[in-house]
Amino acid sequence: PPCAAPCTRGLACNHPCAGQHECGAPCPPCERPCETICAHRKCPRPCGDVCLEPCGFQCAHHCEHSLCTAPCGEPHVSCDESGAPAAGGVQ
Repeated sequence: PPCAAPCTRGLACNHPCAGQHECGAPCPPCERPCETICAHRKCPRPCGDVCLEPCGFQCAHHCEHSLCTAPCGEPHVSCDESGAPAAGGVQ
């Protein structure tokens, strides 16, 4: 039987589970709105869905020195001193 209180375990997306399921059973996928956004759009899917569609636009990341030519969502080298890879416009 389901537990009397909603489950509050943390999901992989860092949202708490809000399911009413049997204690100890796996949590259902997250149903909150996806928080993945870029300069071109916000993901319309629930958070627990797998992201399958890349944005498709050119990366909007730029600075006074360069303009990224990678597709949005693909790794690119940031302009900062470290040169560490950064997500191509995806937060």
